[in-house]
Amino acid sequence: MASDRSSLQALPALRLLQHVCLSFAAYLRRYTPSEVDAYRRETKSLVTRFVKNQLPFESCIYSLDAALLRLISRMRPKQLNELRSVMLANNELVMEEMARRGKVGDC
Repeated sequence: MASDRSSLQALPALRLLQHVCLSFAAYLRRYTPSEVDAYRRETKSLVTRFVKNQLPFESCIYSLDAALLRLISRMRPKQLNELRSVMLANNELVMEEMARRGKVGDC
């Protein structure tokens, strides 16, 4: 009988713990940036430095490739479209800057 009573008393504590764990998991899903978001921030920084002449073209390309390589190992298939749009936007910005500098044919 005593074990039944302690089991019944533990039930609300288990429910509370389950509720807290599920709430925390929902919080992490909502506020943890995805891998693509991290890639977007990193590459935005690289492209910005390139546009401000703080990073040479070759270093910019190598750095963008390295960021992509780090991302691919952690990526989920459903993120491919988002990744593609970020990559195309980065490419467009770099090519526009190279055209502005008059070096598009030299690449």
